[in-house]
Amino acid sequence: MIFGVGVNFLFVSSINLITSYFDGHECTMPTVLPGVGATAGMLVFCPVLEIVFTSYGWRMSLCVIAAIILVTGLAGCLLFRLPPTPEIGCGKDEQGELEKFQLKALRMKETREKAKKSRANYKQLLKDPMHWVFGVATLISSMTLLCSVINLVELISLAGYSDERSAFFMSILGFVDTGGRLIIAFFGDKLPCSRILVMPVVCLLTGAVTFLLTITNQTAAIITYVTVVGIARAILYSIMYASSVETFGHAVHQESFAILLLMNGVGCLLAPLIPGLSFDLTGSYKMANYFFSFLWLVACGKFLAVYIMKNYRNKKMVKSKSDKLEQEKEEAHKVKRGYGVDASSDFEDAMEPLTVEPPPRNNHLSDQVPDVILQNIKIHNISSV
Repeated sequence: MIFGVGVNFLFVSSINLITSYFDGHECTMPTVLPGVGATAGMLVFCPVLEIVFTSYGWRMSLCVIAAIILVTGLAGCLLFRLPPTPEIGCGKDEQGELEKFQLKALRMKETREKAKKSRANYKQLLKDPMHWVFGVATLISSMTLLCSVINLVELISLAGYSDERSAFFMSILGFVDTGGRLIIAFFGDKLPCSRILVMPVVCLLTGAVTFLLTITNQTAAIITYVTVVGIARAILYSIMYASSVETFGHAVHQESFAILLLMNGVGCLLAPLIPGLSFDLTGSYKMANYFFSFLWLVACGKFLAVYIMKNYRNKKMVKSKSDKLEQEKEEAHKVKRGYGVDASSDFEDAMEPLTVEPPPRNNHLSDQVPDVILQNIKIHNISSV
């Protein structure tokens, strides 16, 4: 139990830290690489641990695993660098100590604000029906994928194949899973469609090959099944996080990842129940395969519902912004033309034409010539007489 809790702490913290450094449109490769490391480690260390277990026993094997995890964790801690902090230029004097205390108080305030924002994000996602649909689809797909791995060897053995043949089929599944994750890591951000739209297609194909096992157990059918299941594991376990960021936004990715991983864990707990019940009742896994085919169809429908709900929300948001912009333009146009509610009277007063009355026209000479000139003219006339 402690090992499982530690692995979850390591995986959740690493994937959240990686996603925080990348934008939502370019986060497929960073979120896929931890999964690639997990599958590659299973392929590489399984034969190594088998040799160690055969030579030194299970105690030494566990010591080797613990040493590998310790060295890897220490390397990650030593290479990690915290964000740069503001420089304090006062040394060890009282002013420098005061600034250090203020900086520490500021960091504590930021930590409290982040915790408050995280709680608000959890409430927002728990009230969002689209996130619930996405979470239930993740639960169903995780449960069916894990069932296909847990009971596949026994199903192949019941079909009459040897243990070596069963190991060969499982190796195909592992290599396809690892190769698929590598391909998605390089091309996941360059898809011509939305990432969430890939998931219902994968669910539909996996449901079809699961139903195929109820019809035949030939080698070609089993190889087809393990190949498609490997592709499904690569896509669903890789694109799930990038699809969450694309659908619900980068601001709530930590809270969304936590909820989706919780759904994944619940699916893993429920995974052994259905095959075990089918084998106890009928002595085979045929009934379980029928039920898993139906569950794949349900998961396909739910992922499609998330895609449709997302498009509806985007169109509604665009329409709301467009209507708001048109309303603002209309109000600005009304004010400009003088039909505004508040500025109409002032605008009309400002635009009222000014009338300037011309001076009255008079033909009399006394009104047109100055008085001094008229007096001179009169004196000149008298003297001449």
